[in-house]
Formats: sequence, C-alpha cells, structure tokens
Amino acid sequence: MWIYTDKGSLSIVADKFEPEMLWVRARSIAPLLPLVEIWDDKRQGAQKLTITKNDRADYLYRFKVTKSVFLRIFAGYILPLEYINFKDHVGQANPKLVNTYYKVYSDSLSLEELDEGIGTVELVKT
Repeated sequence: MWIYTDKGSLSIVADKFEPEMLWVRARSIAPLLPLVEIWDDKRQGAQKLTITKNDRADYLYRFKVTKSVFLRIFAGYILPLEYINFKDHVGQANPKLVNTYYKVYSDSLSLEELDEGIGTVELVKT
C-alpha cells in the first residue's frame, strides 16, 4: 500500500514470515519520523519503534510494527488533519514534494477509466 503524506510517501507491506507484522517503509526518513513520534507519545512502556536503514533496498528507511499498533499510530496521524485541499497544503507544508505529487495526481487521473463496466452502484452526484 502506498500512502502519500505531507512529509513524504510511505510503502506499507506485510512481513512475509510474520503475518501480524507490517513493514512501514520510505525512500527518505522524513515521513517515518512523525509516526515514530506519535507512537513514542502513546506507547506507555510498549516496545519502542526503531527506524533502520538498508542501503541495498529500494526503500532505504523502515520500521517493523504490528498491524494493530500501526492502526493506532496512523489514527493519531490523521485525527488532527484540518486542511481541505491536500495539494495546496503540501505546497505550503513541504514545497519539495509538490512537483512529484502533482505528477502522481496527474498520472492517476487515468484510473477513473477503470470504473467503466463496473456493476451498478447508486451514486449521489455533488
């Protein structure tokens, strides 16, 4: 799973040997740091998260965490969210990401075509 935040992008995958565990990975350390900080505030004696660096991996930085802990961490990340436009927010919060994120946004517009031929769903157009 890929998640794009105002700090950078994350890649989240299951651990192949421990199905209850996730690897939360990133190409730079920046998007991992706020997640670790959130957990440090919530963990109350539970295991500390450790970010490791692997120079031979496609995602240099990562930490391993249980699915239930990651759910709590990510909830702590999104609960304070107040912006109403992500692209504008990223432009203000982290201008270095803007060009890359606009490319992702633009390229993903073609995904709308995947809806063609999918069964009927009642939608309310706003």
